[in-house]
Amino acid sequence: MTCFPQSQSIERNIMKSLTMPVVLFSLVLPLLGGELELSVDKTALNKESNTTYTLTVKDKNGKTETVTENIEWIITPKDAVKIEENTITAKKDTDVTIRARYRGRVSNPVTLHIYWEVDGHRLPPEPDPKINNATLLGVDVNNNGVRDDVERKVYATYKKAIERAVMMQAFKTAQAMLADPDLIKNAREWEKKDTKAMDCDAYLYLNKNKPFIKNMGKIINNWQINTEERIKKYFKYDQALSGGVYSITDGTLQDCEFDVEKVLEMDR
Repeated sequence: MTCFPQSQSIERNIMKSLTMPVVLFSLVLPLLGGELELSVDKTALNKESNTTYTLTVKDKNGKTETVTENIEWIITPKDAVKIEENTITAKKDTDVTIRARYRGRVSNPVTLHIYWEVDGHRLPPEPDPKINNATLLGVDVNNNGVRDDVERKVYATYKKAIERAVMMQAFKTAQAMLADPDLIKNAREWEKKDTKAMDCDAYLYLNKNKPFIKNMGKIINNWQINTEERIKKYFKYDQALSGGVYSITDGTLQDCEFDVEKVLEMDR
């Protein structure tokens, strides 16, 4: 019987094509039968702080291995954290759910509670704009007299504790002024209260060598008086002051409605 080399080559190729899927299947079978587990060191994080994670895979034989590469992350909401190497960094104060995907398997979910705290003061969450702007006074969940969106802007904009204290005083007055049902009748009294934060700022400039806060009045109006209802009420207040003469004084310590030395110490 005559042998044909070409036929032998074809036969070998057919045998290879039949055995390769079996070999590949045997390699992935242990993983397909295993569990993927995600854990973190801390589940509560301040914004811009971090924690480490561990991702392990256990095959159906009980063998456990740590996974460090080729991980796909499923993050909700996506911009809440940043993951690099084995570190999770909090970027946005919210509750975030994280899961890992590795070789077709998806891990258990891990929920992180991210908050925003500055110098011991925990900021309220960002309010829903529709709810916040639906009423004259908006949302103030921590009941400190400043609208939550404004409070967050103050802490995001001003890095010095003394600047934050002055601006928070100014916005507390602005919020209380809008809340007064007799604002027009009491306009001149409110004008005296309204300038106290600026007088405090002047005192700090003259006596504590602190720079003036730039564009304070403009910022207060832009952040606080930002809906039609708020603008209309403030406009009536402004009209009630028409014809008067008003000025900012050099300021005194009493114009600052907070412990000046305590706050200055926070900046040292």
